[in-house]
Amino acid sequence: ELPDRAHLGGLRASSRRRHERRCRAVELVVPDLPQPGTVAADVVEAALTEFKRAYTAGRLAEAEAAAREAYGAGAGAAALEGLAAVSLRQGRVPRAHRLYAAIVADPKAPEDVARRARTQVEAFERQTGRLVLSGAPADAVVSIDGDALGAVRGPVVRAWPGRHRVDVGDFSVSVQFSAGKDTQVVVPAAPSATP
Repeated sequence: ELPDRAHLGGLRASSRRRHERRCRAVELVVPDLPQPGTVAADVVEAALTEFKRAYTAGRLAEAEAAAREAYGAGAGAAALEGLAAVSLRQGRVPRAHRLYAAIVADPKAPEDVARRARTQVEAFERQTGRLVLSGAPADAVVSIDGDALGAVRGPVVRAWPGRHRVDVGDFSVSVQFSAGKDTQVVVPAAPSATP
C-alpha cells in the first residue's frame, strides 16, 4: 500500500521520487481511483468483506464500489486484485491486465496476491492479442470498445481475440486482435495549426 502523497515530507528525495512513481503508476492503471490513505484496519476489513459479499452474489457494481473504498482506505494490492477480478468478469480485459500488472510491480504486495496476479498476467499474455501503438502522444487517452484505459504507459495494449474499436485521443480504428499476435497501428500526427 502506498502512503498518501501529503505524508511524504519526511522522506529522503530518492524515496519520495520512488513513491511518487508508484503513485503515478497506479493512477495510470485506473486514473479514477482515490488516493490510498491510512485508515483503521477495521474500515479496510469491512470494505473487503463487502467486496467479497457483493462479488460472490454477482453484484459487480457494488463489488467495484467496495473495492474502490478498500483501496482508498489503504488496502493496496488486495483491493487492486478485487478491482481486477471485477474488470475481468465485466469483460474489461485491458483494464484487468493493467491492474494485475500493477500488483506484480508492487514490491509491497503480499506474496500470495502477487503470485495470483502473475498467474493472471501470464494467462492474459497467452490468450490475448497485443496492439502496438506508434506515433501516439505520451499523454494520449486510449479506449477499447468505449472502455477508457487512461493515459497508457508504453505502446502496448491487450485485448481478447476478435474485432475491437480502439480510440487514441481523436483517432479511432477497428482492430482485429489474435491470441499471441501483435498488431501494429500507427496513430497519425495531429494536424498543426496554420496561421
